[in-house]
Amino acid sequence: MIRNTTPVNCMDKFITYKIKVKNILAGKAQGEDVQRFTDPGTKFKLPNIELPIFDGNPRDWLNFWTQFEKTPDDVNIDDRDKFQYLIQSTASRSSPREIVVSFPATAANYKKAIEYLKERYGNTSVLIKVYIRHLLELAMVKNKSDLSSLYDKLQTRIRALDSLSLTRDKYADILFPFVESALPVDVKLWERPRHLPTDKNQGKTDLDLLMEFIKNEVDSEFRVKILLVKYFILMK
Repeated sequence: MIRNTTPVNCMDKFITYKIKVKNILAGKAQGEDVQRFTDPGTKFKLPNIELPIFDGNPRDWLNFWTQFEKTPDDVNIDDRDKFQYLIQSTASRSSPREIVVSFPATAANYKKAIEYLKERYGNTSVLIKVYIRHLLELAMVKNKSDLSSLYDKLQTRIRALDSLSLTRDKYADILFPFVESALPVDVKLWERPRHLPTDKNQGKTDLDLLMEFIKNEVDSEFRVKILLVKYFILMK
C-alpha cells in the first residue's frame, strides 16, 4: 500500500523530530558543578533546583545536604526517583558515588543510602575538627594582607561551627588564639581597646569582640576605598 506523503507532511514530521531531538539534548545539558533537578517520567514537574555536586570533601557536606534535603517531597515522586537524583548529585568516581551505587537502586534503599552518607560525612565531631583545622590553616598563612578576605573565611568557618549546634561559649576560648594569630600584625592593635570596660561588651566572649573588631576594620577599609575611588573620579 502506497502512503500518501506530501511535502507539507514531511516538513511537519521533520519539525516534530527536530523539536524532540532539541528537547533531549537540552535535557542532557548540565554544568560540571551543578545538577538541575526535574521529575523524570511523571506529569508533576519539580521546580528547577540547582544543587552542587558533592565530591566527598567534608567541609562541603553542610552546604550540599542543606540544599539537597530541600528537594520537593511530592507524592508523585517516590524514593526510587529520589535515589536517581542522589546518584546524579554525587561526583563521578568519588567516594560518595561509590557509596550510593553500592546499594541497589530501590525505593527501600534510598533512605539507607542517605543515612550511610550522613554517618560518613555528616558526623558532627568530625566536622567540628575539620572546621577547626581550617582555622589553624588560616593562622599559619604567611600572607595576611587581605583583611576582608580573611574575615569572610573566618566567618564562614565560625558559622559552620554554629550550625553544628555547638554553642559558642564551648569553643570560643579554644578558637580565640587561632583567630587572633591569623590577623596581620598591624591589626593586632585591637588588644589595647579590648580591655576597656563598656556596657556593650558585657556577656561577650573574646572571640565575639575580636570578630566585631575585624568587621569594623573591614568596613573602614571599604569606606576608604570608596572615598578614594570618588576622589580619583573627581580629579580626572
